[in-house]
Amino acid sequence: MRRVMTVCVLAVCAVSCRGMEEAAPTPSPSATTSSCAGQGAIRWTGYTSEHTLIAVSPVVEVAEDDGPVAFPLLHVREVVPRLDASEPVPAERIFKSLEKREGQDLARPGTTSAAQERQGFQDVDHDGAGQFASALAVRRIEADFTFDCVGTTKVHGHVTTWHSGGGASLQRGYTRGSSQWSRWTRQAYDLACGGAASSRSTA
Repeated sequence: MRRVMTVCVLAVCAVSCRGMEEAAPTPSPSATTSSCAGQGAIRWTGYTSEHTLIAVSPVVEVAEDDGPVAFPLLHVREVVPRLDASEPVPAERIFKSLEKREGQDLARPGTTSAAQERQGFQDVDHDGAGQFASALAVRRIEADFTFDCVGTTKVHGHVTTWHSGGGASLQRGYTRGSSQWSRWTRQAYDLACGGAASSRSTA
């Protein structure tokens, strides 16, 4: 059983909602072949790293003595890793350089954020009774790079990838807008608002 700490409290109502999925791109030739042979310096610019909501559950009625509760996850969006460049580059070296900057293992092309949703639900053990929803996020990374290939002109490119971002437990009946809220937890509220609580579900 996985325990997720309640990071905020807010008014949440359940609806079965889906966001727009990002279409899986055709792999770029630059990510699969290399004219640089792994040589040359890599410089990063335009770097962003932020939590991105990928799934949210309906609201579930929880009793104080329920123990761990299963929250079914509804898909919101998918982060699709990709590497694009003006010339072929050594993809693995590019990703390892970005991992060093981020300090985390990063997903490669072919492993989308949907991998985080495979279980289909989150088990949460709450400390009290109420109506709760659960949300799941990943950390989305976007960055531009310049690769100084030896004996060639500079190669310019862009990487999109992700790594695990965590979850949030949201309680119905509190005011949205607290300073504790992050952008992705606010979005979880906005997507879930409008329905009634579902029946109780315990793991």
